[in-house]
Amino acid sequence: MPGMKLGTLSMKTLLAPECIAMDVAPASVEQCLDEAARLFHESHGLRRSDVAQRLWRRERRQSTALGYGIALPHADVHSLTRPVAAFMRVRHPLAFQAPDRQTVRDVFVLLVPRPATAGHFELLSHYRRLLTQEGFRQRLAACGDEAAVWRLFEQHEWR
Repeated sequence: MPGMKLGTLSMKTLLAPECIAMDVAPASVEQCLDEAARLFHESHGLRRSDVAQRLWRRERRQSTALGYGIALPHADVHSLTRPVAAFMRVRHPLAFQAPDRQTVRDVFVLLVPRPATAGHFELLSHYRRLLTQEGFRQRLAACGDEAAVWRLFEQHEWR
């Protein structure tokens, strides 16, 4: 997506309602990433093992935890033609090795086509800024179900 503009994207095309899961119970970061891969497999037909491997490879290089109880795992995947996202809230917070040493409860996963472009890095930076804004984090924490999470992201204005 060379020249991709954030203003032209919609969460409707990135975060499908079926890619949101609340009360997920992985026992480890690796299991959490595998659960994200399952969501992408079921909703977008992506090969679960490939997605899990790409996410885990990226996580091993450096933690994708942002702090504030939030992680932003991301990877580029060969079989994609456009960026897609998933959101999970885990039942038992996980040790993602966050910079603030807090455990992670909310996980926003971003996949982009491989090879990643400057536009994809812009998209990742956008979500990093959004997820670290106090007001957005508070609204996200108050979401009690998948529909509320979807509405929050869908109502988000791209800047």
